[in-house]
Amino acid sequence: QTCALPIFLAQQVVADLMYVEPLINASDWHSFCAEGPGSIQGLNFVKGYPRKVKWKHAEFVKEVHFIQQYVNRRWEWEPLHAQNITNGLCEFSKYKKAQLGINTPRRKYRYA
Repeated sequence: QTCALPIFLAQQVVADLMYVEPLINASDWHSFCAEGPGSIQGLNFVKGYPRKVKWKHAEFVKEVHFIQQYVNRRWEWEPLHAQNITNGLCEFSKYKKAQLGINTPRRKYRYA
């Protein structure tokens, strides 16, 4: 069993640096992703699994790439990279936890 936190922190560093040299030209620029606590829970919500289910890294990446391909076939703008998908999964996790009353959001959502 691995701890997702060191991977998550490394991913955040890469996310900040991926738009500058040398990472902007990395061969895995569109496909790189790593799981964090929120993206794991978000994927579990998407799949209908209990939110605490653990993922092997390779299986997590496979699922993210599946979602990425699904979204990009329907997306009309620049294709989303895998990092975008993990960010979206994290935000979806926050939404679902608030919806289910598991956690209270840090910020109040204001509707127009």
